[in-house]
Amino acid sequence: FVTRRQSIRLRRSNIGSSSMTVVGGESSDDTDEAGGSSCAAAALLQIRGGGTISNDSGGSIRRLAKRYGVDLPTNELDELPSKFASAVLTSSTTSLAEAMQRSNADARFLVVYISRQGSSKANGVAIPNLMSREMIKLANRRPLGKKQNSDTSSYYIWIVDDDGDYDSALKRLKIKPPAKRKSKSSSSKSVTPPILAIVYPSTSVSSSGKLTVTPSVLSQHHCQPPPGSPDVLTSWINATRKRHLRDFAKLQHDRREAVLHRERTEGYRASVEEDAVREAQERAEAERRRQAEEEEERRREELEARREVLRESLPEEPEPGAAGASTIALRFADGTRDQRRFPSDAPIDSIFDWIDVEHEIERERLELGTMNGSRTFVHGAGEASTIEGAGLGRMTALRVGIVEGSSEDAGEDDETEGDESEEYSD
Repeated sequence: FVTRRQSIRLRRSNIGSSSMTVVGGESSDDTDEAGGSSCAAAALLQIRGGGTISNDSGGSIRRLAKRYGVDLPTNELDELPSKFASAVLTSSTTSLAEAMQRSNADARFLVVYISRQGSSKANGVAIPNLMSREMIKLANRRPLGKKQNSDTSSYYIWIVDDDGDYDSALKRLKIKPPAKRKSKSSSSKSVTPPILAIVYPSTSVSSSGKLTVTPSVLSQHHCQPPPGSPDVLTSWINATRKRHLRDFAKLQHDRREAVLHRERTEGYRASVEEDAVREAQERAEAERRRQAEEEEERRREELEARREVLRESLPEEPEPGAAGASTIALRFADGTRDQRRFPSDAPIDSIFDWIDVEHEIERERLELGTMNGSRTFVHGAGEASTIEGAGLGRMTALRVGIVEGSSEDAGEDDETEGDESEEYSD
């Protein structure tokens, strides 16, 4: 973002380097589009609330008022009313290009007063009238009256208070400098009459297809002399308003279209962003599922390979009634039953290996418990323990439970003192 002073310099450089002006609605093609059109497009999108471009002209307004004896309507805090401060613009703080953009964005006509500071007599009449309460009231009235359904006002007032802006303003508006006239006070001194004009800030499309705000002079006062009172000035301006009600209506229509365009643009941009976020989330979710499937497939293959190894490592099943054999009977939670004989000196973990191989339940998730629930066993909790050493008799029934997590989560060595496994008969 640029500061206000930088913005003013940029606008002035755009005016100085551009000959794009309009009289009667016709625009020239030698426009400095890098400045004017981009600023105009930005102004078209900054619509709501009126006064979208900040106004820092309070100091210059006070200086003008002090120079020409204008009684400003300040409040108890010595502040200018918002309607006054927003309606009056000065060239030292708001360039003509900015004033045109603001007028276009807020659907107002622009009252332009261009004068050199040496024209003290004409300025002493015109400027107090332009800053009068009657003129400010007219500037803030609704131009279409009861037929108007928006809150837009009628005019902005732009006053040249710096001689350096005189020539650039004439060039921008394509107004020929008025002929100098001799001052009555001195036959040798000539004075350039001021220019008072009402400008329509139309929107046009340049040769490159960009939107630009181009000025069209609707009415110009000869200012020889300027309007002598606020009533004369407002009557002249009001007569112009009545002749150009259609232009006011078009400005307001264009303003509404600009608002709709902005809302559509913002809605489209938000939709595109939402689509991009959703697509990114979908891609991330698809990638997550793919990785999870690959991980599950890899894990399944590892389990199958491990079960083949476990199957080979299971101890040979003793013959029925063989000495030193223990029969282990299982009861699963779903009612399934199974049994197998093991050598009594086989590691107790071989029971878990058998369940893993035959029933495809990972041994790390198993918890075996006696039928009366007095003892439980988990894989790896008693590595050196044998079936006989764990206190399991020749015939032992165990409940099979499944716990979440690994064996490190599921178990530690259980106390085995004083409890016998429940035995059963074939």
